[in-house]
Amino acid sequence: MIGTQGTSSTALCGADDVATGGGFLGAAVGINVEQSQPVIVGPGTTPNGWQASTSVGELTAYVICHDA
Repeated sequence: MIGTQGTSSTALCGADDVATGGGFLGAAVGINVEQSQPVIVGPGTTPNGWQASTSVGELTAYVICHDA
C-alpha cells in the first residue's frame, strides 16, 4: 500500500491486516526526512500503517502488510 505524495504521507493497511514494515520514497534529491515510523493507534495495539514526513521536499510513504 502507498500513501499520497507530500510533505507528510501515511500509508495504511487493510482493516484485517497488520503492518510488518514500511518506508518512504523521496520525490527529489535533497529531502530532509523528519520521521519514518509505524502508525500505532494506541498502547498495546499492533501497527496498522507507516507514516513519514519531511521539512524539505516531498515524499511518499509505503507499508508492507500481512494478514492479522
